[in-house]
Amino acid sequence: MAATLHDSTTMAESSLSPASDVAGLVPWSRLIAGLSAISSVTRLGVVAFGGTVDLWVLIADEDDDAEAEVSRLERDYRVAIGPAPFELHVVPLTAVDETSLPPFETIFSR
Repeated sequence: MAATLHDSTTMAESSLSPASDVAGLVPWSRLIAGLSAISSVTRLGVVAFGGTVDLWVLIADEDDDAEAEVSRLERDYRVAIGPAPFELHVVPLTAVDETSLPPFETIFSR
């Protein structure tokens, strides 16, 4: 059951308060903003299934600096949220055919 900011009766039934919902969105927003700022990132895609979240980061070409920044952003996210069923995949499009990737919802494209 989703809780709203206006109905205190449903707040008791929800395991998360609006404050903790927002607190979880801040690290996610920072992760997505940071990834989208990396010039070699061409697309970000997300799949949420079975309680896990897969984030796909597609980069134009193999780029050690970009991959290091992706790793730093992922570490910052994991530190902020703690243990979570989350996987981040970096895919250089020069090494992997995009059609071989699983379907995902594109949340950023350049």
